[in-house]
Amino acid sequence: MFVHLLPMGAVMLLGGAYASRRRSRHQFASPRTDKLPDSPFVPRPLLEAGYAAISRIGRGAARIGLSANLCTALSIVLGLVAACVVGSGQLVAGGLLLLFSSSFDTLDGIIARETGTASDAGELLDAAADRLNDAAAFLGLAYYYRNDLLGFVLVCVALVGSLLVSYVRAKGEAMQVECAVGWMQRHERIIWLGLGLLLGPAAAHWLEPDAVTPHYHVLLMILAIIGFFSLFTAIQRTRLVYQALVARRDSTRKARPA
Repeated sequence: MFVHLLPMGAVMLLGGAYASRRRSRHQFASPRTDKLPDSPFVPRPLLEAGYAAISRIGRGAARIGLSANLCTALSIVLGLVAACVVGSGQLVAGGLLLLFSSSFDTLDGIIARETGTASDAGELLDAAADRLNDAAAFLGLAYYYRNDLLGFVLVCVALVGSLLVSYVRAKGEAMQVECAVGWMQRHERIIWLGLGLLLGPAAAHWLEPDAVTPHYHVLLMILAIIGFFSLFTAIQRTRLVYQALVARRDSTRKARPA
């Protein structure tokens, strides 16, 4: 049950130590990650190291002719497959597929910038793919927990919170209000959900060894965390955007001649 966790744990420990050392020398600095707020859920050194690693892969993929749109399409296909696998109860395989598919969500933007093909149309396609993959992952879990009221409710709350976090930010930016604040942004949700899918079965081996359909208590706890902080961030962003729009309206009225 724990064999699949050993390599992952070793990689995370070694990667974290290496990332912290490199970050202390400012070797992983990136304008993309600098825009993200600090979060207790994903340490910044790991975030910057992960983005740096994917950036190198993206540059190599651009050189061999891999297109950004192809990466976006692959992320959709892999995300839908991951949702089906999770829904069937194969959480470990689904978690690995989810994490793998999310890497293509990052690669498409890197490739677009490397090849000079970045565009508003591409960003729209990428954003739509992200929302589809978000929904698919949670819908797969909703199907698995269809006969478990607590699990089903937690999945639905996490799904609603996740979509609201992204929607409020997009709506705010459309109104020229920057609101990249709060926790449980997409990269955090994906990492934590992936960890829940990988760790849930391992914990269930001890907590519910004879269960035919395990509840996966670790996964339920992570879903509760994702749901709570996603909704909190959505409310925080809504408040920020609302206050900015009200202040803009008031300043506009004062600027008008009497």
